[in-house]
Amino acid sequence: MNLHLEVYLKGEKVENAVPEFTYPDVHDKPVVAVIGAGPAGLFAALKLIELGLKPVIFERGKKVEERKNDIIKLEQNQVLNTDSN
Repeated sequence: MNLHLEVYLKGEKVENAVPEFTYPDVHDKPVVAVIGAGPAGLFAALKLIELGLKPVIFERGKKVEERKNDIIKLEQNQVLNTDSN
């Protein structure tokens, strides 16, 4: 884990406390498939954008709203639905 901490004790004015990010417009660039919307997939998509490519993320499983019921079944009854990650 990387941690960056700045402490201001005397009420100093903080400029640029939140970094600004700019990314290229990739809507008409070559498409690259990214499989999975977990941390690695999202990071890969971000890097592709930085490289000027258009990522399309494919995620397996049910919609988030529908997964809630599967999580409840897992927690209460130990029933795992392997198609609802």
